[in-house]
Amino acid sequence: MPRYLARRLQAWVNDINELAPVLAGEPSLDRARALVRARLPDRDVVDERDRLVRDLVASSLLFRFVDAHSQAQAQARDRSRELQMAEAYYLLGIVGVRNVDAFWVPQAELQLGASIRLDPGGPHADAAWLLLEESIAVGWGGVWEEVLPVDVWAHLTGLRELIDTAQAARDRSQPAE
Repeated sequence: MPRYLARRLQAWVNDINELAPVLAGEPSLDRARALVRARLPDRDVVDERDRLVRDLVASSLLFRFVDAHSQAQAQARDRSRELQMAEAYYLLGIVGVRNVDAFWVPQAELQLGASIRLDPGGPHADAAWLLLEESIAVGWGGVWEEVLPVDVWAHLTGLRELIDTAQAARDRSQPAE
């Protein structure tokens, strides 16, 4: 077996052993956030594939969190739940962009769009949009408005307009200094 693969497999096994109890527990947005944002241990060579197990565990936590909170949110509109759901979708989008070659089913694009629609004026909206913009531009070979299909461009600009409208409303509601 090549050394790089043996090293990577051992790191994955270590991560599986460390994180198995996390999977058995309740889905936690805080724990998922920590996994998505955690720095990897210092290694000679580190790349995104080294994050695979951690990102899979984070995705499992996030999907279970979204599922549990979607049902509760449907029963009663709760703004704090919407904000948590927006963050959960944003984190799923990060993991998706980082790990999934999703040409046919662009999950990360759907998740980032959901994050923006749930909380267009929130703390993750701009970052989600920038990640979405990059994903779309790179996915289409680095092209931009002149070459992107009209529906793709309309989707992207529509989400940007949601963010800009929410931010303008927030700015109007804040007292002037």
